Amino acid sequence: MYTSCGYTEREATKHALAEEGDCDDVGPEPAGSIFPTSPRHVASWTFAGYPAATVLGVRYDKQSFAVFVAHSVGARRREQKVEKLGSERRQEPRPQKPDAPRHAPEDGCCVSPQPFSLIVVGGPSGAGKSRLAQALAVRTASTVAQIDDIQTAIEALVPAERLPEYYLPSRTYLRTDSVEEIADAIEHLASFFAPAVRGVIGNRVESRTSTVFEGDFISPEAAADARSLGVTSLFLLASEDELRANYLARDGSEQEGRARVSAMRSRRLAQQCEGLGLPSLRARPFGTLLGRAVKALRLPA
Repeated sequence: MYTSCGYTEREATKHALAEEGDCDDVGPEPAGSIFPTSPRHVASWTFAGYPAATVLGVRYDKQSFAVFVAHSVGARRREQKVEKLGSERRQEPRPQKPDAPRHAPEDGCCVSPQPFSLIVVGGPSGAGKSRLAQALAVRTASTVAQIDDIQTAIEALVPAERLPEYYLPSRTYLRTDSVEEIADAIEHLASFFAPAVRGVIGNRVESRTSTVFEGDFISPEAAADARSLGVTSLFLLASEDELRANYLARDGSEQEGRARVSAMRSRRLAQQCEGLGLPSLRARPFGTLLGRAVKALRLPA
């Protein structure tokens, strides 16, 4: 039973032939089911971490690179899969194969059909960063990295008494209702996280992993500093009313106090971005956000 495992970031190590394989659906823009009529030999690639015997073939086109891996499944599931694939094959016309692949894998490496891309999406909590990051990741065939996960890791590993420079500002909201003081604390945390942000970005540069980074604690200064690594950045902005509407839709509550803090953070980010020459956008209307972001980031149309 052979199924596509989807995208892989594993580095290809060599070419191989899968004799007596049950998959010849490879090459650019392949057609039909992964179950051919009379398979014999199929081109395939061996990937680090995948045993050679389990990699039966690849399917790639201008937008994706999928790997077919052998899996052991029960007879009932196998029959259901075969029936589904057969039905799809009967319903879909078989397109003509092009003369040559546009992005052919070369011996010793897996050539991505998409250019290497690093994008940073910053902005206040509740503005819509995750929504945009996911859409950009799909468009650029990238992964999404949430910088705020650094906060989760710190709190899981480091006791409060050992890292007061993080814990004191992170708990400001417990000591005061002042919007200004809480916004100041968020800026302090963004500055504190800046070296970690650069380190994470540097890791993706070294591994050549296309990534969209997003998070509340990304400072414009860190984004500007990352330009030297080939990173493009964009900060989302929102008004208090827009933020309350976003929180209501996402969390079921308008969270008035949190919306006021994020609105102040948004105004400050707008000023900082202007001073550093970084693009910023009003997140709403969401229906046009991706198109406006693509233009602001100067991505290929």
